[in-house]
Amino acid sequence: MATLRQAVRRFSSYVEHVKVKEEAADAGISMWAKISMFVALPMITICAVNAIKLENAHKEHIEHHGRPPFVPYSHLRLRNKPYPWKDGVRSLFHNKFHNALPTGYEEEQ
Repeated sequence: MATLRQAVRRFSSYVEHVKVKEEAADAGISMWAKISMFVALPMITICAVNAIKLENAHKEHIEHHGRPPFVPYSHLRLRNKPYPWKDGVRSLFHNKFHNALPTGYEEEQ
């Protein structure tokens, strides 16, 4: 049977174990918080700025040169069965300026 002294010793070592475990968890949380703040957020910002810059360059190119001419390639814009929405020819996210139908662009701009 365990004496009082052994029970106290066992309890105190358990408390120390819990303290060490909590400190390690706090250190891990602190490390990941710092990584998020000083690495992840700046990288997200850099990527967003780059994407905006490239999109603006693409818009300028389209405005200057216009859209590419329609070429009726036989392997593109195949419609084996109609889409289940609207008239069955246009895709769900159809854009009149950028997406050609099998017969050509819808409107000239």
